[in-house]
Amino acid sequence: MYTSNYLAEERAKSVKLVIVQVIFLMTPLSGLFIYLMYIINKDSKTAQMLILFMVLPYSLAVAVFLIFAVRLMIKRWNRTISSLNIDSGNLTVKTFPIFWYRPRNYSSNISNITLENRSFQWYGKEKKEGIKIKIGNDDLYFVNYYFDDYDKILNNLSAHDII
Repeated sequence: MYTSNYLAEERAKSVKLVIVQVIFLMTPLSGLFIYLMYIINKDSKTAQMLILFMVLPYSLAVAVFLIFAVRLMIKRWNRTISSLNIDSGNLTVKTFPIFWYRPRNYSSNISNITLENRSFQWYGKEKKEGIKIKIGNDDLYFVNYYFDDYDKILNNLSAHDII
């Protein structure tokens, strides 16, 4: 059984921190800020109209975008492999849990698995070295930096003629 290293745990902490900041701090605080601006300018109809028709739609669009981006981040992290076991022609994979998503467990015969690129897009801004493992309809991300035994795992997979 191969398990992830401390880099993966650090990444898990940073993903959770971003989610907490966006969903539980930034979105409610921006709503409170807009409400306070509206209350402070209650005597000025022009300011209220500007807040209502310019600031509020913009803030809602930003909030929707941030929530959508966080949702994608959660899904990507929940599909990142935290442990892997190669045993007598079977591959068993466990992904990282995050908040309400429990870790996913996959077990499949090695012949039913397809492996894609040695590098893949990671959160849209950078490429990570690793393997995208396709089990059924699910893409799982086996990131090089998260496993100390990465080369040993690749050798073990190549012994089964997957790579």
